[in-house]
Amino acid sequence: MEKRQARNSGVRKEDVGWWDPNPAADGNMHLGLNFDRLKYWLTAGAKPTDKVAELLGHAGVLPKVPQPPHYNPRDPKDDTKWRPNEDK
Repeated sequence: MEKRQARNSGVRKEDVGWWDPNPAADGNMHLGLNFDRLKYWLTAGAKPTDKVAELLGHAGVLPKVPQPPHYNPRDPKDDTKWRPNEDK
């Protein structure tokens, strides 16, 4: 009989940190990093995922990931595309 495993239940090679996404009583999310091992793996060519790169940017290990510009929609009254045709 074949053993089944979930896709994300892979074998961990090495833990270099942890992140608790649930805010604590102080309202902050907490992150712990092993800087020595993290720097080793980054210099060895490891590529962090987008979320990990964002967290490492907040921690000051990597440059902060630039955020896309915030879109402010125009006033709907100024939108001529959906304005009824008043010529009729």
